[in-house]
Amino acid sequence: MKSGNLLSQLRQMESMLNHFSFEELGVVEASELQGYFLRFKKDFEGKYLGEDTGVALAVPPANGITDHSMNTKHIQEIDFSPFLEDCLGDYLLLKESIDQHKNHVLRFIGEARIHITYGCLEDLALALQNIRVSLQLLRSKKLVRLTLEMQKNCNGGGHLKELKSLYIAFVEQYPRTEKAIERALARL
Repeated sequence: MKSGNLLSQLRQMESMLNHFSFEELGVVEASELQGYFLRFKKDFEGKYLGEDTGVALAVPPANGITDHSMNTKHIQEIDFSPFLEDCLGDYLLLKESIDQHKNHVLRFIGEARIHITYGCLEDLALALQNIRVSLQLLRSKKLVRLTLEMQKNCNGGGHLKELKSLYIAFVEQYPRTEKAIERALARL
């Protein structure tokens, strides 16, 4: 089989993986799977085709901890009581609003991955500004802090390795935040 055919099949597999992984897996698992695949693709292209397509995204480190992951034993607590008051005590309205903000975060995760992959720092900076409101309404200080660091990095010339590290930390933190949101809603 010719190397060109292998490369086109590899790219087709990547497209199928992107479509499958976010539909069938959670955000963290999908990002890890995609990271492993991108690492394989990069190694394959570099070794057998003599191409270098850049650094793979979302490849988890061997020990599972990144510099910016903010992994702690402390369980994040969120209080939606003021938000419920803003919704005039309507729990369903609160839940719908929170679900909408959670969807914004998931959309941001996908957009940020694309912007970082292609080095579109202006687009990433805009996406970071747009998502911050949802993160603040979801009461996630850790995710807000990560977006502020990413924003600072975009405005300061943008080091892609640092952005990738912050992005991975964001993706790893989001499921913990989502669990805290669910606990907070259950307490209301």
